[in-house]
Amino acid sequence: MNEDTSKGKMLFLLLAGVFMVKNFYDHAILASMPDFTNNSIDIEQELIEESRKQKMLGCNDIQNIEIIRELGKGKAKVTYEVKLPSGEFALAKRCIHDNCLRKGLLTGEFRHLKTLQDQYGKENTIGVYGECDAPYAKGGIDLQKGTRTSKKRNSRHLRIVESDFSEGYTAFFEMGVPLLTKWRDGVKFRKCFASYFTDADVDSFRVIARQYAGYAGSPIMLGQPEYFTDNIWAEQYIIAKAGARHADLDMLYHCQNCTYEEALAHNCIIVQDVVFHKEMNCSLAFSLEHPILN
Repeated sequence: MNEDTSKGKMLFLLLAGVFMVKNFYDHAILASMPDFTNNSIDIEQELIEESRKQKMLGCNDIQNIEIIRELGKGKAKVTYEVKLPSGEFALAKRCIHDNCLRKGLLTGEFRHLKTLQDQYGKENTIGVYGECDAPYAKGGIDLQKGTRTSKKRNSRHLRIVESDFSEGYTAFFEMGVPLLTKWRDGVKFRKCFASYFTDADVDSFRVIARQYAGYAGSPIMLGQPEYFTDNIWAEQYIIAKAGARHADLDMLYHCQNCTYEEALAHNCIIVQDVVFHKEMNCSLAFSLEHPILN
């Protein structure tokens, strides 16, 4: 074997070795890299799942909603604990009296809370999950007539179908926890109860005052000035995911000619009676200057 042939073989072996090493490292690098294709699919599935959970419920979802139990029944409305298609538990409300249906009490409640949610975000308000306004069976409900007989017939039919979500109007909300489940008399008890509010609880009432003062369209007051309002009582509030929030809408006052500052001052006077804080400051500036430290 001559010298040139020997050198050629050596060069060939050297190049082959380099190629093998490069190929080894290429495979090693590829193996260590994340699978962006699978990750993209996972992220997309998570986004779809999150979107499904956030989607407002409608009549097409009714068949997939499970009634867990009846929670309470008043003169006008009945409430149920339900399991949503997402697996989350929620509150379902339905009218059981002609007056509730005729005056749109439940649809008004839904619109009110939906406006708050759209304005301030679901993370800062009582969650609103959706509604279904399904038609009543033929001859079941007649709102055209306003006679006493017609109203009684309507109320009777509403009670018959009260748990049948496929007929009539149903609204779905976050199932918060009432601050108080029973009405309690006496300032002594209420003052004692309020002493257990944390700084975060108290600040939640400031948020309530501000959200209503800045309500879209016109400011809302927690009661009409110079008139009594039951919103000074803790029974009117619940603990939601967002914190303490106002839940009973009966005595809210839409003040068309009020400024934000006027509504906020009035609301602050009312919520300070709930938490027993004298001369409470409900401004955003105060909350920003006094952040709640967990």
